[in-house]
Amino acid sequence: MCSEILSYKDYNGSVNVTNTKITYPKYDFNMSNIFHKYVNIRLFPKNHCYWNQCTFCGINNKYLDYSATWNIEDAWCQISYLENKNINYFWSIDEAIPPSILYQLAQKMNNNNCNFIWHTRSRLDPEWINEDIIKELAISGLTQIRLGFESASIRILKLMNKHENVEEVMDNIEAILELFFKHQIRVHFPAIIGFPTETIYEREQTINYLKKLKKKYPLFSYNVNILELDISSRLYKNWDKYNITQINLPCPLNDFMGNIIRWYEPIVHSAIPNLEQARRDAMLSQYTWYPKNALTEPHIFYRLYESGRYMLYSTKIPDAAKVEYNYKNFIVKKFPDLVSWKTQLGNYITYNPRNHHFYECSESVYNLFNDENILIDDMSYFPLIKGLLQNKFIYICEGR
Repeated sequence: MCSEILSYKDYNGSVNVTNTKITYPKYDFNMSNIFHKYVNIRLFPKNHCYWNQCTFCGINNKYLDYSATWNIEDAWCQISYLENKNINYFWSIDEAIPPSILYQLAQKMNNNNCNFIWHTRSRLDPEWINEDIIKELAISGLTQIRLGFESASIRILKLMNKHENVEEVMDNIEAILELFFKHQIRVHFPAIIGFPTETIYEREQTINYLKKLKKKYPLFSYNVNILELDISSRLYKNWDKYNITQINLPCPLNDFMGNIIRWYEPIVHSAIPNLEQARRDAMLSQYTWYPKNALTEPHIFYRLYESGRYMLYSTKIPDAAKVEYNYKNFIVKKFPDLVSWKTQLGNYITYNPRNHHFYECSESVYNLFNDENILIDDMSYFPLIKGLLQNKFIYICEGR
């Protein structure tokens, strides 16, 4: 069980702190996925992000328990518990775990022959220029890692206090990505636009850099956020040093129980509609299949997709490259959560919500894969089958 102290304000305006700690489950179980069970878990519940110096971030200031020591054995006990419960998918929701700690944890998992698919979060750290670490993580079942990117502007990154040596990190980004991709680990970059004093050029610099990486590396993904001012952040506490001229609270500060407040900075807020459009355009360039008239904005769709943990299930499908050599005849099934619609030209588009891939085909091919089981005995179909397998639209359920 994890613990927190509860603080609250009574009707007389006095702040009270509970004498004892409240407890809540360490594990956030989700059994609703049709294929597998997964769990959201904090492997190191007493640890903050190991950098904990970004000016915009207030998350770590909300944790009352804190330890500077990363307890590998405690994390391993949690993973062992999942294994005993036959839960082989987990998403580590720790803020950022150091590469060296992840390496030790992966070694522990590999030495005990664990069988997991998992995701985690860390930072863009020069320590990732070490293939041994990444290889160990890949063997342990890590299939995606989220590394805080935020901006491609050196000036903005320094204002964010994002790294000790911003230039070194930026110079090493592609080398780090290539090592992860070599071992089939996906990398996701969260980005922030609209930081105080950010210019249009710097914003475009960030978005264009993300687009370039996406085009170059198929296993790369990103999302774009517009900065929100967190009342627990260093940015809020020193807002006058960042050209912010106004902050607006919905009530007296002593009564405010939220996290985010409104703020005004002339350079950024003169272009609010442009910020929204820039985020939308950036996300749509990644989601080329996204319906133009969709009521859900693409950044909201991303949040729903992330919270559903769909990427956990995108890599446990038989390798299409092996099919040609292993089977002459085989039966495939399509995944039941695919979404299809007919275009004005009469073709069909099928979209995969687990990895955002889509394909367009004729009505005859669409009808073929509308059957529950499809026997593939005509190898003229193989190029199509191979593509659908690689993009996770179908999977092999029987080979002969």
